[in-house]
Amino acid sequence: MKLPRKQAVVLRDAIAQWKQDGVIQEAQATTLAATIEVQYFDWRKLAKH
Repeated sequence: MKLPRKQAVVLRDAIAQWKQDGVIQEAQATTLAATIEVQYFDWRKLAKH
């Protein structure tokens, strides 16, 4: 899933906390974290409009 950098950080922190609290298993935490992609904003594209 593609997210802005700040949201990706929040989600990764939440996954780490869930793993630490025992809410999710290590394997599930790894799988979830692997699906996170940081989507960078294209400022040049915005500047053209």
